[in-house]
Amino acid sequence: MTASPRAPDPGSLMLSRELAGLGETDPIGAMRLLHEVEARLFAAKAPLYLGHYQLLAPIGVGGFGTVYAAHDPRLARKVAIKLLHPEHAASHPQLLLREAQAMARLSHPNVVTVHDVGTYNVESSERGGLFVVMEYIDGETLQAWLTAAPRPWPVIVETFLAAGRGLAAAHAIGLVHRDFKPGNVLLGGDGSVRVADFGLAHRCDEGPEPGASGRPGTPAYMAPELFEPDAAPGPAADQFGFCVALFEALHGIHPFPTLGLPARLRAIAAGERAPVPEDSEVPAWLQAAVVRGLDPDPTRRHAGMPELLRALDPATSSRGVGDVAAIRARIRPIEPGVLRYHEVPVPSAFSVQVMRSELTRLTGDGAPYTLVVELDEANMPGVAVRRHIIEMFADPQLEYVALLAGGDPVKVLSATLIVGQVVATERFAMFDTLPAALAACRAALADR
Repeated sequence: MTASPRAPDPGSLMLSRELAGLGETDPIGAMRLLHEVEARLFAAKAPLYLGHYQLLAPIGVGGFGTVYAAHDPRLARKVAIKLLHPEHAASHPQLLLREAQAMARLSHPNVVTVHDVGTYNVESSERGGLFVVMEYIDGETLQAWLTAAPRPWPVIVETFLAAGRGLAAAHAIGLVHRDFKPGNVLLGGDGSVRVADFGLAHRCDEGPEPGASGRPGTPAYMAPELFEPDAAPGPAADQFGFCVALFEALHGIHPFPTLGLPARLRAIAAGERAPVPEDSEVPAWLQAAVVRGLDPDPTRRHAGMPELLRALDPATSSRGVGDVAAIRARIRPIEPGVLRYHEVPVPSAFSVQVMRSELTRLTGDGAPYTLVVELDEANMPGVAVRRHIIEMFADPQLEYVALLAGGDPVKVLSATLIVGQVVATERFAMFDTLPAALAACRAALADR
């Protein structure tokens, strides 16, 4: 009896085609996929290395390359490794090296740090190339952060100020980023802000780049002068992209048309920006600073990034961004599951927005938490502010609220009326001492 031929496994055919395709376009990706197949078949796999770095998993894919999380066994730390896509490695072999050299010249807390540069070769292949090892940022891009939830304008500006300081540091050593956008800014879980991806960086002392009018970069954020033939990009081009991104972050709309480059360039030249939403809380002084950075003429923009950053954070503003740090300093974890907030003397919509943003950051892991609110300095908030406070307490993660009112009957009544609208009676109470408030918070967490 002869056995019938066994039909090929469709999954195996698909995997073979996938491996073949990856081998041509992404040899490192093909090696990773092959390692996964070996692990499934033999329940074990050898680590995949580039140099002495062990590749872990891809964490980002862009138009020019792929970024992998990796482990550095020599220094026992996690790093990020960037490799160019093969087609770009062949046509622009110096692109990644230029990025590494540009970032290596910078030593600034708001710029991603480069640790190392190396080369690799793929087994049984003539393929290989350069890789850059950078610090690993455990967080998200500015683009993802802005998309995840509405952010108060003071917090948005504070974040952009940090990124702007990174750009200013690059300009100070003669580097122009040329591709600033929210996707190229990384926010760490520790609150750090770092500018990344200097692959298109240009040295100011190199002069014009001869060629066609088309320029590498992201057109929606590019300054009009970057599209001019043989133009030498300067720091003002980064300022324009920065202000486009900030306008978009503040108002939720792009300042210029994004569909069709000719229409966009015409709108920029004519100063035809998208109207600011009528309900916008962005103050006029801030809007004016952003609009100046969007001028089609580079000479009419701010004199430089330092001047723009000062215009975005004027020390004389009673509701300036400098107040954000002071409010944030009033909110801190004091033990697992317990946050302590010392209310400002005169609560405002501004202070409550900042507090809500900081609470979101501190409770981003989704775990339940309790809140100790100290009211010793606070005064009775107005009706509009009370609405913001009520929205803040309507958080499903919030298990218990302990209010330290110091026995003041007015504050006790006010706090009860506000918190009681969204928090059940058994989930909040007044206390005279911090130890008593902490004991109640601990009990609430234990009873879950």
